[in-house]
Amino acid sequence: MLTLTLIATATIMNRHGDFYIRISSFLYLISSGLFVLSAQVFYRLQPRFILVFVPVVLALGIYLFPDLRDSFVARSRVNTSLNALLCAWATYLYAYHNENKLVSARLLSAVFALGSLSYLVLFSGSFIQSGAWVAAAYNSIVFKANYFLLLMVILSLAPLMLALVLENHSAKYKKLARIDALTGIRNRRAFFDDADQMLESLCREDGSRNVSVAVIDIDHFKNVNDTFGHAAGDKVIAYLANMMSEVIGDKGVFGRTGGEEFSVFLPDMESAAASRLLERLRTAFEENASRTIESTQAITLSAGVFAVKAQISKLDDAISKADEALYQAKRMGRNRIEQHHAEGAQPGLAKPRLITQ
Repeated sequence: MLTLTLIATATIMNRHGDFYIRISSFLYLISSGLFVLSAQVFYRLQPRFILVFVPVVLALGIYLFPDLRDSFVARSRVNTSLNALLCAWATYLYAYHNENKLVSARLLSAVFALGSLSYLVLFSGSFIQSGAWVAAAYNSIVFKANYFLLLMVILSLAPLMLALVLENHSAKYKKLARIDALTGIRNRRAFFDDADQMLESLCREDGSRNVSVAVIDIDHFKNVNDTFGHAAGDKVIAYLANMMSEVIGDKGVFGRTGGEEFSVFLPDMESAAASRLLERLRTAFEENASRTIESTQAITLSAGVFAVKAQISKLDDAISKADEALYQAKRMGRNRIEQHHAEGAQPGLAKPRLITQ
């Protein structure tokens, strides 16, 4: 609001004599600096308060030289070039740091780009028209159109910034609705949404590609809660989520889909490769999970894996098959990764932890 008030004041003063024009020029510079500062604050960057003062100091510097001080053209060159640079900086901030892809941020970036362009037109005009620029440029159709464009830029800033705040809040709430509060990873709804979307994309590109689905469950988790308390149980769940982020990372989509249950979708991965990946997770979890609650007894997990071609798979069906493999792992003693086997096939019981087809 302060920035927009300064702009409005500067615009009014710009029409009342040379002294007021000089003051309005400083107000425009301060406003441009505040716009950059507000973008830095919005994106949680280190705010550079010096941006508000340096342009004004530079503009004031020309008053140390009488020839420049009394030259409208010289003052205009300094002011328009500084405003163009600050608007260009604001353009960069709203474009580069727009990680949530907010529409209002993109529009603000475009508006500041137009503002920078408008100031550059005014800056270049002083060289094109030379000394006659003061009298002629203001009356030319090109510069009248440019001032109209600059006015439209200024008028659009208030509604766009309000829209940016509202859209950002909306995006935050949508993100929170997809994130499991305890672990910080996808919740059940987000996992199924993202995995379904990825599966559909794979089917469109090449339905013959392999996908693997896994269901993971912490063994004897009720005993952990009963022995160490629910706070300790939460620590174990959070630790598993962190381990999944490290081991699985961007190889697939994963989320917490139940109390101590997690689901994983792994594109372009066969059952054996998925099992090896989950075996790394199982080993790391077994070795370190108990330390999070200072337990002398190891805490383990079991998982079931199901692999299929993308074109013949439905996510719900694949999850059900992986769940069947998980129950098989539980029946076979827990703390193991079990693959789903077709009806009539016998799993290799000789392998105590990782069973491969």
